[in-house]
Amino acid sequence: MFFHHKGLSVADHSSGLRELCRQADLLVASTKGIELSNVRISELPDQLFAAVNLTSLMITETLIKTLPPAIGRLSRLRELTLTNNKLESLPQEIAQLPRLVVLELAENKFKALPPPVLLMRSLRRLDISNNRLKSLPDDLCRLRRLAELIVIDNQLTSLPACIARMPFLTVLDVSGNRLVDIPRRNPSFSGMEQMYLDGNKLSPECLRWRRDKAYYK
Repeated sequence: MFFHHKGLSVADHSSGLRELCRQADLLVASTKGIELSNVRISELPDQLFAAVNLTSLMITETLIKTLPPAIGRLSRLRELTLTNNKLESLPQEIAQLPRLVVLELAENKFKALPPPVLLMRSLRRLDISNNRLKSLPDDLCRLRRLAELIVIDNQLTSLPACIARMPFLTVLDVSGNRLVDIPRRNPSFSGMEQMYLDGNKLSPECLRWRRDKAYYK
C-alpha cells in the first residue's frame, strides 16, 4: 500500500483496508484517485465516500455484490472501474454522478444491464464484458453521448435496433456472443470507426454485409 499527493492505492490484504479507513482526513482533503484491488471484502468503508474531490475510483478483485447508495456523493467522479468483483446490481444513486464518462463493469455477475446505467447521460465509454447478459435494452439509445460500447463474452442473441442510430458511437465490440444478425437498416452506424463481431454465429447475409464496411475488424 502507498500514498501520494493525488491518489491512494490499497492492494493485497485487509490491513490495507483498515489503513484506508484511518486516512479519512486525507481522502477528504486531497485525494483525486483511489485504487482498491485484491482485497477480500464484501462491503466498502463509509470513509471512501467522503472523498469529495475524487475523480477516479478503481475497485477490482473484491467480493462486493453491490455499491452503497453513498456512491452518489462522489459528484466529481469521472472514471469508475469496478471490474472482477461479484456485482449483481447497482444502486439508483449511481445515476447521480453528473460528470461520469467512463464506467467499467467487466467480469461481474450481471444478468442484465443495470437500470441506473440508462440514466447516466454523460457516459462516453461503457464496458460490461464477461457478464451474463442475454440482451441489451431498447432504451440504450438514451445514452446519446456514448462513444464506446464493449460487451465482449456475454450471451447476446440480438442487438436493439436503436444501437445503429446512436449519434456518437464510434467503437462497438460484441465479440464472443451468440449474435446471428445486427441492425442493418439505412442509415446505420453512420459514425462507426471500429466494429468487432468475431466469435458470433452471423448469418451469411450479415457476413456479406460486414465485408463491405471499412470499420469492421
